[in-house]
Amino acid sequence: VVNGLPVISFTGLNTSYCNDALASTLIGTPTGGTFTGAGISGNNFTPSIATAGPHTITYTLTDANGCSNLTTNGTLVYPTFVVGSISGDDTICYNTTPAQLTGVDPTGGNIPYTYQWQSSTDNINFSDITTGGTSLNYSPGALTSTTYYRLNQTSANACGMLTTNTVTINVNGNFVSGTISADQTICVGSPVNAVSVSLPTGGTGSYTYQWERKIGTAAWSDISGANSLSYPISNPNSSRQYRVKQSSGTCGTVTSGVMTLTVN
Repeated sequence: VVNGLPVISFTGLNTSYCNDALASTLIGTPTGGTFTGAGISGNNFTPSIATAGPHTITYTLTDANGCSNLTTNGTLVYPTFVVGSISGDDTICYNTTPAQLTGVDPTGGNIPYTYQWQSSTDNINFSDITTGGTSLNYSPGALTSTTYYRLNQTSANACGMLTTNTVTINVNGNFVSGTISADQTICVGSPVNAVSVSLPTGGTGSYTYQWERKIGTAAWSDISGANSLSYPISNPNSSRQYRVKQSSGTCGTVTSGVMTLTVN
């Protein structure tokens, strides 16, 4: 006697599950046999959680004589979709370009992944970056205010979207020179007020100074040792001009206006 192979039909085949979710119970209709194996309850079968993958789960029906038939169509179960990360925290000068922001791929879920960078100026309200913001890495343009970035990573096959950590690009204020003191007119031998400049603003917040002097048609030249907010002028016998270069670390150097000293 040659026994025919048992036959089975399932409700729920060719379904995909994401994030290691326990797949829904599949309703079986066996003919000529019974289910065998783990996860079976009567005519129903509940697939187990995937631990790596993706897994294609198939099903076997065995009759009383030990004849079995493998159901080749299965349920695809993807491993847990885990978000990646981004890096690139930085502090830059006003209106300069930060380094590229670097992303790390997520894991699990279903490939291919898609990406959408977002930015915010308050770290609360984020909006999509429409130009150049759909790759794993992102290069911002020049910035004039502190800006926050994050990356939405989406897995194919409806395995969901996850959002990375946030990176911060701190932008120093615009580096602006202080205001130099007013012009003076004196007679030869008369006392002279020191020339001074108010504090600059912006930049790194740390400043150095170098005073310069110009007499007649000569070029501007540094005054040795004149590295403070003010410079005392001693007994000039001719007219001249003064100004001060102010530097702020990597944010460069700005030059004040000119104070003209007229000596009659």
